[in-house]
Amino acid sequence: MKINFLITVKEWHDKGWTEVLLMDIIELLIPCILHLENHVGEKIITMILRKGFNQFQGPAMEYIKMLQDTIQSNVLDSERSPSQWRLNFMRSKDGAIEISPI
Repeated sequence: MKINFLITVKEWHDKGWTEVLLMDIIELLIPCILHLENHVGEKIITMILRKGFNQFQGPAMEYIKMLQDTIQSNVLDSERSPSQWRLNFMRSKDGAIEISPI
């Protein structure tokens, strides 16, 4: 996407355009409203999970396990046939667990 943007900006420059409509730039940066909505939804979900993680009173891995079990069994599938979804997380240099972006 960044390469397409740079190519288009170079084409504008080659044509001698000194001003570009804002809408032309927005259309390059946000290909469609569906993708924008998906990215916003993923960000909101990440923020909610991190807020819950920060407020959880207990071991970090217990929160991650509980959240994975709930999403696998109640959100994406059933208790009889749980999904294989996993919550991505990483450890910082000091060993603390952080939830990765969704």
